[in-house]
Amino acid sequence: MVVMAQFVPSTAEIVVSILELLDKNTDREHGITAVWIANQLGVTEKTVRSHLHTLQAMQPFGRKIERIERKDLKNAESADPRPGWYIEPIFDTAQMRLLADGAILSRSDSEYLHDLIAKLYAFAGQPN
Repeated sequence: MVVMAQFVPSTAEIVVSILELLDKNTDREHGITAVWIANQLGVTEKTVRSHLHTLQAMQPFGRKIERIERKDLKNAESADPRPGWYIEPIFDTAQMRLLADGAILSRSDSEYLHDLIAKLYAFAGQPN
């Protein structure tokens, strides 16, 4: 009988993966649940919740990690808001627009500006 060892991710790998999932899948109106994260990573919900609370207190890279409650979404602008955990974007929408407007005013060629603005939107976690 052959027994296969199960891969157990390290704490650092779990934390980095949680941050990546938050960054890729959330914004102020779209959270993800600890259960969903746990399923994605193959770890327990308790492990994920513990790391989320630690990250919330730490504010990694100066970015807030918060829990969106259903009551917080009563004035949501998106058609499909969902409660859960989210990470604050690197730039808020106003900052992103200011950077994009500055780029447009720089009189660079259109291809360069298009690429730069697309990068700004991606960096801010906003669709372009």
